[in-house]
Amino acid sequence: MNQDRVVARTAGILFLVALVTDLIGGGLVTRVIHAPDYLTSIYSNRLLLISGMVLELIAAAAVVGIPVVLFSALKKHGERAALGYAGFRIVEAVTIVIYAFSLPALLILSQEYVKAGGPDAPYYRVLGSSLMAESYWVYPMITVFFSLGAILFYSLLYKAKLVPRFIPVWGLIGIALLLVGTMFGVFGYGDGYSVVPEPGIMLYAGPIALNEVFLAVWLIARGFNQSAIVAQDQG
Repeated sequence: MNQDRVVARTAGILFLVALVTDLIGGGLVTRVIHAPDYLTSIYSNRLLLISGMVLELIAAAAVVGIPVVLFSALKKHGERAALGYAGFRIVEAVTIVIYAFSLPALLILSQEYVKAGGPDAPYYRVLGSSLMAESYWVYPMITVFFSLGAILFYSLLYKAKLVPRFIPVWGLIGIALLLVGTMFGVFGYGDGYSVVPEPGIMLYAGPIALNEVFLAVWLIARGFNQSAIVAQDQG
């Protein structure tokens, strides 16, 4: 019972760390690189960019830690699904890392642009646009991997009854809204690729974010449903 309590609390803390660091780090990065004069502003706001990059790397580590910590509890209710959840979260984390390590290229480009006196040179704009295109597509990719893993995760939670069933139901609804909103953003009907907490984005990202906060607090404060664990052990 004590071990299950530790697992639940650790997972809850990791959920909060992943969510908070990703929101803050992603917000810092997005505000810097999506500025209208980004070729100039990136270098002048380099501390914010580097801080965002570090926070994103912390988020990636927490994302990997969540399925690792929860694997022993989830595999009893579907080992393949638990492995699939871990796999999707690892790919999600790798994508975050790749994105984070691509940011120095933008910083170097901005530095060279500023040193050159901000010339109206087409190659700076072309290179900048190419690097920015990566930031446009990376968040939909991260969202897809996160969502596929979350579908497996919440399905396992619902089946296992480790937490009240309204939590995984809420999570699955939130994931559906997140995917729909992201696809609308990708195809030009919104800002689905952005992590800046604008009102439109929060309409579809808010429910799953609130769900993860609620789940994290529940795991830290209440832990797993012990009756479900006992039933599984007896079965």
